[in-house]
Amino acid sequence: MEFREFYDTGQSRDGELRHEVLHACLNAVTENKEDILSYLALDLKERKPECLLYYCSLIERPLNIAAGMAGSTLRPSWEVPKAPYILSMGRTYHEPHGLVLIDPDRHMPYLHSFGVYVLSLALGNCTVLRFRGRETSTASFLTDIINKCVPEGFGEIIFAGEECRMTDPDLVIGGMDFTAESAGMTTGRAVAVFDATAELDKNAEKVVKAWKLRADLTEIAPELVLVPACLRDSFVKYFNKWHRRKNGMEAPEKLPVIAYNDDEELKRLLGREKNPAALYIFSKDAIMKERLISDIPFLTGCINGTSLRPPDLRIMKANLLKEKTLTMK
Repeated sequence: MEFREFYDTGQSRDGELRHEVLHACLNAVTENKEDILSYLALDLKERKPECLLYYCSLIERPLNIAAGMAGSTLRPSWEVPKAPYILSMGRTYHEPHGLVLIDPDRHMPYLHSFGVYVLSLALGNCTVLRFRGRETSTASFLTDIINKCVPEGFGEIIFAGEECRMTDPDLVIGGMDFTAESAGMTTGRAVAVFDATAELDKNAEKVVKAWKLRADLTEIAPELVLVPACLRDSFVKYFNKWHRRKNGMEAPEKLPVIAYNDDEELKRLLGREKNPAALYIFSKDAIMKERLISDIPFLTGCINGTSLRPPDLRIMKANLLKEKTLTMK
């Protein structure tokens, strides 16, 4: 069944169906948890059980939230309208947008995109997630078991290069912050900025760790590093040291490390990267951090670290619903 045809039948707005579908997805993930953990270990090269369980929670938690929302989200709520309808009562209705295409930027990690996809299904939208990153073992396995649980015409996860059957979406959301306006936005590389106050040894380790975990599942590894000219050689030395310790060898590919002499040159270098996919700032200088955050447009970021949080599904909920209020005197 085509997506528009499925939506027009009204099945996607049926709370029972949505609840059943999302619980089937949750059960499939629970039953295959050992396999998912094995694939995560393979993709992330990380064998610590507590780390793998955290990444697995990025799959289970959104499904739990979505399943909880499925039955009640589209019920109307009462409210007292503002002037000039003080003596009236109003009912707020929430409706799904209809057909939603989630087309995140190529930098968006798979497990972060996955949460937005299941939330969209829970809110009654017929949804396609088109993932443009690398198709990892975890992503392939998870996509396979989830697609089997979601009825044809209701939802689908596809990868770049696969044909998208949703040709007339009512809403396209994308970009790193998943807003409708950011769909199609041009993004630059992920950039790490060091200043003279940053702890090079400690933070070089964080950059190496992000490289190690850059499986397009959970992290966005810095693709460019900007450091003061006087510290460039020291950063390269520490980066290579931590890469040898964690991987047993020199970095097989060179991470671009560019030196800058002053704030003006730093601003010019950052200006070349239009809307960095991620901005990592390593500094102890509060003024420097505030200035970069205020002056540089970026899509997501982190200060003195490289771990990005998944999107807040409570905020995403507003983007995936239409609201209308009926006032009655």
